[in-house]
Amino acid sequence: MPLRDNVDTHSPEWVKRADDYVNHSQEKHHWKTGGIEQIIALALDVLIWYLLNQCYTRVTVLTEDFSVVLWLANVALYISMVGHVLRILYNAKWFKNLVKLVGDVAIFFAFYNLYILFPFDFTKIDLISNPESMVRTAVIVLLMLTGLSIVLHAVKFLQGVVRGEE
Repeated sequence: MPLRDNVDTHSPEWVKRADDYVNHSQEKHHWKTGGIEQIIALALDVLIWYLLNQCYTRVTVLTEDFSVVLWLANVALYISMVGHVLRILYNAKWFKNLVKLVGDVAIFFAFYNLYILFPFDFTKIDLISNPESMVRTAVIVLLMLTGLSIVLHAVKFLQGVVRGEE
C-alpha cells in the first residue's frame, strides 16, 4: 500500500523512492531491530557485572562461599548479555521468549545457590533485628518470581512455536 494515494506513475522519481522506502521499513523485519532497550539492558548487565565482581569484597556481610554464587551470577549475566546482543540482531517474539527463558533458568540457579549456601554473616550488623530471616525471605520471593517468569516464558515460547509466529 503506498504511503500516499497520489503517488503514481506521474510522480517524480524521488517521491516514488521515498514511498517505497517508507512502505518497506514498515514491514515486519526481525533482522535489524536496533533495540535501544536491549542496548540499555546490556549496559545495565555490564554495570551489575562490574559491581558484583569489583565491589563484593567491600561488603562485610559476605563470606567466602559467595565466590560460588558469584560464579553462577556471572554465568547468568553472560547469558543475559549474549541474549541482549542476539535480540538486537533478531527480535522475533518466539526468540525473545526463548532468550528470556534461558536467562531466567540461569538466574534461578544463581538464586537457588544463594539460598542454599547463604554466604552472609550478619553478626557484625546490629541495625535491624533478624536480618538473616529477612534476606532468606527476600531470596525465596526472588526464587518464586523467577520460577513464575520461567513458566510464563516457556508457555509464551511454546505458543509462538505452535502458532508459527515470527
